[in-house]
Amino acid sequence: MMCVCLYPAFAAVIYKNESFGLSSIPANIPSGVTQLVLGYNAIASLERNVFSAYNNLTNVDLRSNKVSSISPDAFAGCPVNSLLLLDNQLTAFPDLDVIGSTLVTLYIGLNHLASTSARDFVNLTSLKYLYMDFARSLPPDLAFKEGFQKVELLSLLGLILRDLSTEFQNMTTVKALFVSGGNFLSDPITDSEFYGCEAIVNLQLSGMKMTKFPKMPRIANNLQELDLHKNIFDEPLTADNFSDYKLLASLNLK
Repeated sequence: MMCVCLYPAFAAVIYKNESFGLSSIPANIPSGVTQLVLGYNAIASLERNVFSAYNNLTNVDLRSNKVSSISPDAFAGCPVNSLLLLDNQLTAFPDLDVIGSTLVTLYIGLNHLASTSARDFVNLTSLKYLYMDFARSLPPDLAFKEGFQKVELLSLLGLILRDLSTEFQNMTTVKALFVSGGNFLSDPITDSEFYGCEAIVNLQLSGMKMTKFPKMPRIANNLQELDLHKNIFDEPLTADNFSDYKLLASLNLK
């Protein structure tokens, strides 16, 4: 169903055309559009300047299409701050430098991102929220994180990262880290696995085959939320396990 919704009080113009079998970006989009919702179609590529006529476009939702290629100039002239590319057919992280100064939130999970490097993020100077959940084939060393400029939230749920040791170190800007599946080499994990990550206040490590409760006093000192569900600890937890968690307000162990 296609609709154009106007919200004058919020200066918003929303164009929505989901589940319509579209194979390309429609030509009848209003020039003043601010939010574009084209999920659940069959769009395969974003060509050069395909959005250049939409100078007010801030939110783009292309989830569950067949996008396999994105021109570096696809978003030229658009102040996009939120981009949903979840569940497409990308095999490499797209060149998004043209919106690097405006892009704040990026959903790019459920793609085959085998080719992803620090260079992809160096010019994304406003990116704060990065969701790469179930991003199949993502490089296991996570070296792309070296390119982070302002990323505060990194979600890597469902990646099955195995034998982790130093992969999360030195993510100095990250405040929220969500990981599930896989395992750490050490059990219990310590501050060593998160060296240089003292900014983290929200940590999820679910289903990571941990049998010992983490011993990481430096990280624990700042944590406000901790999610360790789907781990089976081999000893009952006591007050001593939580002595370093001075600010902890939320805990999930189930």
